[in-house]
Amino acid sequence: MIQRLLDGAENVIAHAPHCWLMTLSQSGGVDARPMGGIIPAMSQNGWCPYFLADSRSKKVRDIQSARQVRLIFEHGVDAFVSLGGVAEVICDTAVIVRRWKPTYDRIFPSAADKANAVFIDIRAEELRLWIRGLTPEPFGVRSVTLRRLLDGDWHLDSEHP
Repeated sequence: MIQRLLDGAENVIAHAPHCWLMTLSQSGGVDARPMGGIIPAMSQNGWCPYFLADSRSKKVRDIQSARQVRLIFEHGVDAFVSLGGVAEVICDTAVIVRRWKPTYDRIFPSAADKANAVFIDIRAEELRLWIRGLTPEPFGVRSVTLRRLLDGDWHLDSEHP
């Protein structure tokens, strides 16, 4: 059952053209902003997605202040995934060079822009799922929640069946 839920979540994430990154702002509120597609496939990277970002951005400052984040994915009108986890800003030049793709050049066109490129790595700790045909009916009334244990295994949250 858990693997079916993880597969369903990965399918939603893979087909979502973008997602929303939610952070706690330094002023105490919640900020949400659209992000590009997930890099790389979740199961191939241990459920640790990452995004390219500008070190000068508010999202990076927010994450450096409070590392808990949430990503919201939507595919069509009946498949939603909310991924909660801990974010880390990766400034290591070797990691940035290794992950860099030519398509990033249009986002960071100048040498000054590239010098401010960082990655935001997120370790998924919780998945809340609303996926028609996979999660309980009536659809949308309640989610199915998976939590990751310290050893990396996922389990169903008994408080959110």
